[in-house]
Amino acid sequence: MRYGPLKPVGLFDARLGDFRDPANKEKKPYAVVQLRQEDKAGQLWNMVGFQTNLRWGEQGRVFRLIPGLENAEFVRMGVMHRNTFINSPNF
Repeated sequence: MRYGPLKPVGLFDARLGDFRDPANKEKKPYAVVQLRQEDKAGQLWNMVGFQTNLRWGEQGRVFRLIPGLENAEFVRMGVMHRNTFINSPNF
């Protein structure tokens, strides 16, 4: 997953400097999870980009390995969306 939804691309932290600089290579983030607020109260957060075919129990197990999510309550798990195309001129 490090090369999929967790790939830390486009991040900049002024405290750590430019990650492209070889001197800062050890400070480069290994992985990142983007969270998007789902409700006005700030009680629900969406983990962006985690459409997956993993079963829900396995998703919970894997996500709880992420520091800070060990005790998280997951309200809705990710599912892979399916695009169905219809050849409308021949339909």
